[in-house]
Amino acid sequence: MANTAIVIVLHKGLVQNVYCSDADAEIVLVDWGVEPCDPTDTRVVEIRTRRRVHTALVQEIEADPIEDLAGSMVERAIDAACIGV
Repeated sequence: MANTAIVIVLHKGLVQNVYCSDADAEIVLVDWGVEPCDPTDTRVVEIRTRRRVHTALVQEIEADPIEDLAGSMVERAIDAACIGV
């Protein structure tokens, strides 16, 4: 059985696309670089430690099929880095 391949495409630190070879994979993003915001947004959570409160955005990410990378700039970048996906 082949390993599941996941490709996460960022631009300036923001997730632009996620590609996955397994359509049944569950992908969760945890982003610690968020500020507290709308208290009704259940995706933003606060984790308390002894010293401070940490805020994170937690959300499930829908991935596009890995085959969608074919012919893209992302595929060219992966190939240039000599990483097989």
